[in-house]
Amino acid sequence: MPTTWIDDWVGFTPLAFPVYASLWVYVSLPPALIGNLRGLLWHGLWAGLMCAVCLAVFWVFPTKVPDNALDWASHPGMSLLKSVDTGGNAFPSLHVAAAVFAAFWLRRIFLVMGAPRGWTIASAMACGAIAWSTLATLQHVALDAMAGALVGWLFAWLSLRRPGDALDAPAAYCRHTRTTSSP
Repeated sequence: MPTTWIDDWVGFTPLAFPVYASLWVYVSLPPALIGNLRGLLWHGLWAGLMCAVCLAVFWVFPTKVPDNALDWASHPGMSLLKSVDTGGNAFPSLHVAAAVFAAFWLRRIFLVMGAPRGWTIASAMACGAIAWSTLATLQHVALDAMAGALVGWLFAWLSLRRPGDALDAPAAYCRHTRTTSSP
């Protein structure tokens, strides 16, 4: 994959590794908060479809990030990452796609829950940090990340445009809200 000025601007940051790894916690939040089986299945179907499409792209059009001259042994956490997550299958970044997909689902879930707006802002910031970390760990280049963001947005939009009652607030939450709110 070709690099751009954005890749030079972001540069390598070994401290980005924990943020990069936080994706697995972040993407688990929507399924943990959905609160009903139908919503959980709907989310899983669309997340799985998104992953399958990206994997098909990886298979048909294999890509990799450019090699660099860094000594990975001097960065222990990064050395481990590079040994298990090589720079192949770069375009589109499934890491960014999954984060963006989760961010849009969390936004909708927070709306349904009536959560404070700060939760949505914090979620968007976490998504942005994860996208940044894909560049700062040299696992992806800017074009990968942008394509991943587009894929994540597209699958979130498709999955959330008519979710039916799959994202309705859980019945216990609704009962609690009705009994504690003032008339």
